[in-house]
Amino acid sequence: MRKYFVTGLLILVPLAITLWVLNLIVGTMDQSLLLLPVRWRPEALFGFAIPGLGTILTLLVIFLTGLATRNFIGNRVVALWESILHRIPAVSYTHLRAHETL
Repeated sequence: MRKYFVTGLLILVPLAITLWVLNLIVGTMDQSLLLLPVRWRPEALFGFAIPGLGTILTLLVIFLTGLATRNFIGNRVVALWESILHRIPAVSYTHLRAHETL
């Protein structure tokens, strides 16, 4: 009887903690909807709150920021690197590009 109780605790306690932490994270991220104008919030648009919508919005904003930054900064770094290589007389840039594609 005691073994079953301990086994049940070992299964349920981590599961409960995981669900509690996820609820805390989703609840916190859902508060990002408070940054939207009142008329754009789900309560005003649909008449009820949509749990998790703030989480999706937050993750989408983070993803789009990373995408834009990586593309913008990445293009600048590549252009800078190419300009540096063009200034080195002993380095053949076309030779280096051929090896990069391999």
